[in-house]
Amino acid sequence: GLSVVLLALGVFAAWNVNKQQQASSDLFVREMHAMLAIEDLHIEMRDVRYYVNRFLRTDDPQSLIEAFALRNKTDPLLENARSLARRGHEQDLIEIAATGYQRFFAELDRLSAPIISGYVPDSAAPPLRRPSSPELVEEFTVLSDVLLTNEVLTPLRQCISFNQEVVERANEANQQTAQHLKIG
Repeated sequence: GLSVVLLALGVFAAWNVNKQQQASSDLFVREMHAMLAIEDLHIEMRDVRYYVNRFLRTDDPQSLIEAFALRNKTDPLLENARSLARRGHEQDLIEIAATGYQRFFAELDRLSAPIISGYVPDSAAPPLRRPSSPELVEEFTVLSDVLLTNEVLTPLRQCISFNQEVVERANEANQQTAQHLKIG
């Protein structure tokens, strides 16, 4: 009888450790995918900011066209980040970034439309330089430095930090499980 109890206890302990290891592994994989999706979006949005800032330095409409071209990459990245976000704080941060993202591109479209309308890039000729008014420069600066940075990039960076914390906590739990397994 005692052998059967010890055998049952051993089987239960092995099943429990296996279940905990699978949960930890699944959590690591999910968090890494979410972190990579958010990081990819963060990188692409920094590139968008680079093109907007390059436009401010050069007045070259091609920079704005390149910023808009990146939206073809950032839209799917945003949807992927949304789909991988877990409930709670992470989803809230992604939604803040998504709202800022929509506002940013709507404002970029509004400010850029008169500049890039009729612009045809010609590699043989130097780019058309249109001196920007101080008001337009100020609006683009606010768009890049305030709206994009504060409402998109900062929440994405916070999301990445949050995911890193979750992975660290899961790692600590996994180490405790290993310690319990060693004692068992």
